[in-house]
Amino acid sequence: MEIQELFNKTRLINHHLAHASSAFYPSGFEDAAVLVIDGSGSRIDSENQLHETTSFYHGKGSQLIEIKKTLGRVVDYFPVLKTENTIGGLYTAITEMIGFQMYEEEKNNGASPLRHQSICRGILQIL
Repeated sequence: MEIQELFNKTRLINHHLAHASSAFYPSGFEDAAVLVIDGSGSRIDSENQLHETTSFYHGKGSQLIEIKKTLGRVVDYFPVLKTENTIGGLYTAITEMIGFQMYEEEKNNGASPLRHQSICRGILQIL
């Protein structure tokens, strides 16, 4: 298949809708609440630099219906996109404060159940 053919078959969708779809459709549920919490999703308002940060959907049958969306303003682009008004952004900030690098939030997840005391003390000192 040629690159142009692939490009023509590509369909761009909303970032949070992609997350919600990947959770709901393979779940096997016919009716479900779907919550997406992210550092920053698709840009919703270019003029005011607003990106989606939290989205709530109702999955029913073959449909995902958007119920509510929270937006946050982009406050920094470098070295990574940072958006205010987001739980994902808070999680990223804590990850960086305790010494992990950008995009290493999963290490934070892994450290939690292991009860790394030095990390916990570091978080408490910062807070």
